[in-house]
Amino acid sequence: MTRYALIGALLAVIGLGAVVYFQRATVDGLRTEKARLEGNVQTLADSAAQAREAQAVAEAYRQGAEQASAVLSRQVETILTTDYGGCADAEIDPALLLDLSGR
Repeated sequence: MTRYALIGALLAVIGLGAVVYFQRATVDGLRTEKARLEGNVQTLADSAAQAREAQAVAEAYRQGAEQASAVLSRQVETILTTDYGGCADAEIDPALLLDLSGR
């Protein structure tokens, strides 16, 4: 009887060892998956920060373009309304056009 109890206990210990071994493999897999997901979260956070920076750059570019447009509009209005000493209907100098276009 004692022999059967010892064999049963030994089998139980071997079974528990197998369960622990397979659980360890599962835990290792989950740790690897967790590390991968944390990397993905960091990548997404970096992408979001880069998108915010790009939005700020685009806004600054838009504001600069609006200011340049306002300046050019004033210059065109000045050119159209100034008499230039009686030659308002004269042909526009190509150099003036280049200056106005910013090239």
